[in-house]
Parts: sequence; structure tokens; C-alpha cells
Amino acid sequence: MIEINTPVDLPHQAVYDKNNERISIDYSDDDIMIVDNVKQIVDIMPIRMSMNCIILCVNGQLQMDINGKTSRIQKNQLLLCPPNTFMENFLFSVDFECKALCLTNRILQTFLHSRINVWNHVMYVNKLKVCPLHEKDIHFADKLYDSIRACLDYDGQSPYRKEVLQSLICGAIMGLCGMLSLGMDPLPEERQAGENIFQRFLELVQQTPVKHQTVEYYAAQLCITPKYLSVVCKKNSDKTANQWIQEYTLSDIIYYLRSTDYSIKEISNKMGFPNSSFFGKYVKEHTGMTPKTYREQYLAKRG
Repeated sequence: MIEINTPVDLPHQAVYDKNNERISIDYSDDDIMIVDNVKQIVDIMPIRMSMNCIILCVNGQLQMDINGKTSRIQKNQLLLCPPNTFMENFLFSVDFECKALCLTNRILQTFLHSRINVWNHVMYVNKLKVCPLHEKDIHFADKLYDSIRACLDYDGQSPYRKEVLQSLICGAIMGLCGMLSLGMDPLPEERQAGENIFQRFLELVQQTPVKHQTVEYYAAQLCITPKYLSVVCKKNSDKTANQWIQEYTLSDIIYYLRSTDYSIKEISNKMGFPNSSFFGKYVKEHTGMTPKTYREQYLAKRG
């Protein structure tokens, strides 16, 4: 396993450098990335995804830390990760193989329309990461992937190749959401409006570069009162709006402390804190140690 201390933010481009080698991406545009040779990209760890990521394990098994918690997938399981997911400490079996599909929030919203709430609920409320596939699901996925692969490999002239590919991926994502929705109870009509606001709030926090903002700030962006936003969050997730903000803020802080060379002051500025002292108190309150101690202990543990 190769370790690289500087984390890699995967952008939307078709080729990456690893040890002066070129790693090709099977397909990439502004919203979609498809990768067959995931094992090579895993070697440039750690990774922070800027897109929604769906990984299908077709053979062997993989273990990794996702946002500080260990997750495992094996053959015929899906790994689902929202944007800003931080992955590190990869361990995979010799026979490990998988396929990856990465999508921006924009194209996911286009594909799913009103059903985006299924995806958001699974990702941000239930926080489902690993999803087993039944035999009929695997057969469906294989057929869809064969069609996508045929579209990628087609070397003839087709002015609508991108549109055809997007239609196939849309079908795959819609099928996945249908499978995920089977375990969800339908919302009463009176709760649907609140659910939509809650989903929009989660997307807003996730997409805001400086997440350490007040509830009032996010409520203003959604054109609702802070009190109503807090009520909606509590009803839909048993967490307050402030707890969600803290959770996302801490995730970014831990990422910067673990995987960048930024100074404590630089991280404090990036995260929107008024000064390093306030930042230090915030980190200690939520982790039990100062930013400096947290970083030192993490680096010592990694050896």
C-alpha cells in the first residue's frame, strides 16, 4: 500500500499522475466520472471526493476509513459516499476489483428530480454507506453496466453520445434509488414540505465552503426563520440545525488537521473562525484535545 501525505482532491478531469505514471479515467465530463481501474487511484491515498461516489465491488474486499470510521465492502456490495467524504488507510485483497461512478450534485438532481429526497435521506440521515445487492439487483446492474460500457467503447461518430450515456446512467441511478426506497416508510403529506426544506438545508451546508456559520445564516439562505429551520431538522432527524452545522464543520476541521500541512492559524482562517484561540477552544470542546495535540497524536498513530 502506497502512502502519500498530501491528500488528493479528485477534480473533474480525465487523467491523473501517480508516481510519474498516467492513470486513465474511462469517462469524465463536468458532472460524471466513470473509473474501472479504481485500484490504481486507491494507491494515491488519502482521497477527498468532491462528487457523490458509488462503488460496486465485483470481486474481493476492501477496507478503508471513511471520515475517521472504518468501513468494509466485499463482492456484490455497493459503497455510497456523498461529496466531501474523506477516505484513507485503504487495505484491499489481492483479488479486489470494483467499478466507480462519480456524480456532481447538479447532475444527480437532474437525474432524480423529486426523488432526490430518497438519496438525501439515505446519505445524510440514515448515513447508509454499504448496501448489499441481491442476485436480481446484480443481474440488473450487470446489464446496465454492459450498456454503459458499450457506449463508452463505441468508436463510431455519434453527436448524441453524451446524451445516450447520461440516459443510461440516469436509469441506473433511478433503479438504485428505487431499491433504496424499499426500506423507507412514505412520509405523511403534512411532513413532505418540511422534509424538502430539511433536504435543501443539508445540501446547503454540504456545499457551503465555510460551514461554520450560524443557524440564522442558513435560515436566511432558505428564506425561512431560524426557529422553523430548527423545528424541521429536529422532526426529520432528531438533530437540531446547529448539531448538523457542527457535524459538518468538524468533518472539515479533522480533514485539514489530518491530511494537510496548513498551520493551525491557516485552518482557523479557512474555517471562518475569528481567531486561533476561538478555533482551539472549539476543537477542544468537540474532540477533547487542542488542534495541535489532535494532529500530533494522529501523525504518531500513523507512524
